[in-house]
Amino acid sequence: MRLPVAVFLAAMTVIRAPFGTLPGGTAVEVFTLTNGHGVEVRAMTYGATIISVRVPDRAGRMDDVVLGFDNLDDYLTKGRYFGTIVGRYGNRIGNGRFTLDGSTIQLTANNGVNHLHGGAKGFDKVVWKAEPFERDGNAGVTFSYRSPDGEEGYPGALEASVAYTLTPRNELILEYTARTDRAGGSRDRGYVGHGRPGTSRVTGTRATVSPRLVLGSPRGALRGRSWARLHQAPTDPGNGAGRESGTASDLPEPDQPGPQP
Repeated sequence: MRLPVAVFLAAMTVIRAPFGTLPGGTAVEVFTLTNGHGVEVRAMTYGATIISVRVPDRAGRMDDVVLGFDNLDDYLTKGRYFGTIVGRYGNRIGNGRFTLDGSTIQLTANNGVNHLHGGAKGFDKVVWKAEPFERDGNAGVTFSYRSPDGEEGYPGALEASVAYTLTPRNELILEYTARTDRAGGSRDRGYVGHGRPGTSRVTGTRATVSPRLVLGSPRGALRGRSWARLHQAPTDPGNGAGRESGTASDLPEPDQPGPQP
């Protein structure tokens, strides 16, 4: 049995510990990042998943503000992409097909006839390699995974990594890198809530993002997506301005859709 090992990085700590075993016998580990203010981030090697983020509220009480489970079995049987890295593609691909270099690529259909979040065994369902690190006074862990050519139907091999960095300023930074000889794209599926476990609903949460581009889609459609440039920065969600009509988004109305710049 592997005992937890603490690596002390100035005022930061990284604790590496076992988190369970997959049915095939592969061990899963969890990394706990903590800074001098008591902010704590836990992430495991299965799916490079963020399990919890504990931060103080305005009264100094510590609460977990992301959705997740306390044990590996629940992620295997009840998981809904909570906190995972999904890929190679995040979202649905209609009929599980796309065209690349003039050839039609058929992917695994795992959402009816569609392909969702990388397929039946996407990045969220594999064990990633992990390395803790110290960088510029911060502490974190880098997860990496090599997706072989043909996995879930995708052409070409892909080397993917994601680094989770906790800073002394209570920031959690996510950095993604990928190298491939063909096209693809992954993303994080973190669900953020407020309040103590069991006391809040994620539907009552509002978040503000500041993108330069958004990928739009006709309502209810998977095809016809196109990039749209935002003509202004998102406004403060507290004043109700800048939201798209009929949505929970705080994005301002985009300019006319067009090709990706």
